[in-house]
Amino acid sequence: MRIHGKNILIVLTTVVMVVTFGLSILQAESNRFSASVNRNVVGVNQNLKVSFKLKDAKGNNFQPPDFKYFRVVGGPNQSTSMRIVNGNVSRSITYSYYLQPKREGKFSIGSASIQVDGETLRTNSLNITVKKGGRGQSRNNQQKSKKQSIEEKIEDNLFLKLYVNDTEVYQGEQITATYKLYTRYQIGRTRLSETPSFTGFWSEDIQQPKNLEFKRESYQEKQFKTAALSSVALFPQRTGTLELDPMKLETTVRVPVKKRRRSVFDKFFGSYKDVKYEFKSNRVKVNVKPLPPNKPKSFSGAVGDFNYDVTLDRKTTEVDEPITISVRISGQGNLKLMDAPKLDLPSEFEVYDPKINANVSNNSGKIHGSKTYDFLVVPRNSGEYKLPSLTFSYFDTKEETYKTVQSPEHMITVTGQPKASSSNGGGNGGNVSKDEVELIGKDIRYIKTGNVNLRPKGNFLPASISFFGLYAAPVLLFVLAFLYREKRHREGQDTIGQRQKRAKKVAYKRLAKAKKLIHKNEDQPFYDEVVRSIWDYLSDRLTIEKAQLTRDKVEQVLLDKHMPQENIDELKQVLNDCEMALFAPSAATTNKEQIYTRATELITTLEEQLT
Repeated sequence: MRIHGKNILIVLTTVVMVVTFGLSILQAESNRFSASVNRNVVGVNQNLKVSFKLKDAKGNNFQPPDFKYFRVVGGPNQSTSMRIVNGNVSRSITYSYYLQPKREGKFSIGSASIQVDGETLRTNSLNITVKKGGRGQSRNNQQKSKKQSIEEKIEDNLFLKLYVNDTEVYQGEQITATYKLYTRYQIGRTRLSETPSFTGFWSEDIQQPKNLEFKRESYQEKQFKTAALSSVALFPQRTGTLELDPMKLETTVRVPVKKRRRSVFDKFFGSYKDVKYEFKSNRVKVNVKPLPPNKPKSFSGAVGDFNYDVTLDRKTTEVDEPITISVRISGQGNLKLMDAPKLDLPSEFEVYDPKINANVSNNSGKIHGSKTYDFLVVPRNSGEYKLPSLTFSYFDTKEETYKTVQSPEHMITVTGQPKASSSNGGGNGGNVSKDEVELIGKDIRYIKTGNVNLRPKGNFLPASISFFGLYAAPVLLFVLAFLYREKRHREGQDTIGQRQKRAKKVAYKRLAKAKKLIHKNEDQPFYDEVVRSIWDYLSDRLTIEKAQLTRDKVEQVLLDKHMPQENIDELKQVLNDCEMALFAPSAATTNKEQIYTRATELITTLEEQLT
C-alpha cells in the first residue's frame, strides 16, 4: 500500500509538471502575438485604438478580426521597435487600428492571426463596453462651456439698457425712452439688427446722434464707457399695459484671453480675441391709464400744459371781404396729435378749413412749442356781429384734472352790401363762393371779383349756330361737372383704394426729395426721407394704420400676399442700413447713392409684386 501511494504521488507530480509546461508554452506563444486596447470603456462619440503586437518573430499574412460593431476611422498602421536591455536585443512589430463604436452596449473584438514559420498564431479577444456620450461630446461641451464663459464675460461688460422717465402715465402723456450703451471693451463695427417698433405709441425722435460720444460713468461699482444711442418721445395711443420693444445690436468685441506666454512682450501687451456678439436691451412695460370720464365738450385730445389765444387780423370789414381768425395753442404736450378747434360763428359767416402752422421743438427732452390754426371767414351780410368766446380744454397731467380756458368775445363790424348781380344774371349775384378763395404761396388770400364787362343787347338769331352753342354749353358743362363730382364721390368713399393708388406716387415724391439731399452735407434729413418714404408706402399700400405699423406686421402681410422672401429680406436690409446710418454713422457700410438706388428699386419691385 505504501508503494502504491508513492506511485500515485509520482504520477500526480508528473501530470502537474506536464500541464504547467504546456501552459507555459501557450503563455509564451500568446505573449509572442497579443492584442491590446487603449481603453475598455469608451463613449459612442470616442475613438478606440486597438493594437496587435508580434514579438521577436517575422510574420506574414496578418489577418485582422471582424470589427462589425465598430467603424474603422484609421489604419491599419504598421510600426516596428527594438529594445536593448542588458545586452539582450528584442524586436517587435505592431499593427494598429482606430475604431469608433456604432452604438451603445457590450461587444467583443475577436482574435487576429498571423503566420510565423508556417505556424498560425492568434491573439487574445478583447471585451469593450460602449457608453453614451464620450470624449467628442465632452470636447463639444467644453467648447460650448468655453463659449458660454466668454459670452457671460462679455455680457457683464457690454450691454444695452432701455430707460424711461416714467412707467405709469395717462393716455396721450409723453414718456421719454432712451437706449444707452455700456461697454468696458473695445468694440468694432456695430450694426443695428432690430429696431424697436413702439407698437401702441406715437413716436417723435428727440436725439439721434450722428456719431457716438462716449463718456465715463460708474455703474454697479464698475467704470464703463457709455453713449446714448437713441432718445425718443412716446405718446401712448391706447390704455392698458404696453411693452417697449428692445433694440438689438450686432458687433465685434475684442476680448482679452489667457494664453501661454511665448514672448516677454506678451506680459505687457497681452493677447486678445475678436468675438462676434449680438445683444439687445431690456424690455420695459408701461401702464397706461385712461383719461378720467366727463370730458368737457371742447376737449379735443390735448394732454399736457397749454396756453390758448385767439386773435383777429381786423374787426371791421366789408361784405365778402375775408377776416382771419387765428387760434394759437402753445405749451408742452402732444401738440401734433390734437384736433383742430371748432368755431361757433353766426350763420352770416362762411368758414373755410384752417391753415395749420406748427412750430414744435424737442431740444429740452420734452415736446413743446406752438400750433396755430388760421381760419378764413367771409361775412355775407352787413351788420354788427358778436364772435362768442372760444373754449379750449386739455388734461393737465400734473394736477390730473381737465382744464378749460376761454378767449374773450370779439365784436365784428361788417359794412356794405352784397355785390349786385349782372343785368343778365340772377341768383346770388356777386356773392363769392369758396371756389373763389385759393392758396397763394403760404398765405390764404381772397380773390376779389373784377369789373363786369357789359355789352348792349343785340339781335340774336334763334337759328344761328352761336345761339345753340351759347345755350348748349351750360348744359354740357353741367353734365360734365355732375359726372366729375360722382367720380370724386365714389373715389372719396373708396379711401382704401385711393391710399393704395397714391402709395407709389407719394413714395417717389419723397425719394425725389431725398435725392436732392445726396450731395449736401445733410445725412440725417436724407435717411429720414428714405425711411419715411418706405414706411408711408407700406402703410398706404398694405392699408396698415401707422399705430400698428411694425416690421413683424408688414412681413406677415407681405407673406400673406405671396411676396418672395428675398424681397422681404431686401426691405429689412434697406431699413437696417438707413437706421444704422442714423444711429451709428461711423459703422455704416453704404453711402447715400446706394441707399437711394436700392430704395427706389425696392419700391418698384414691391409695387410690381403687389399689383
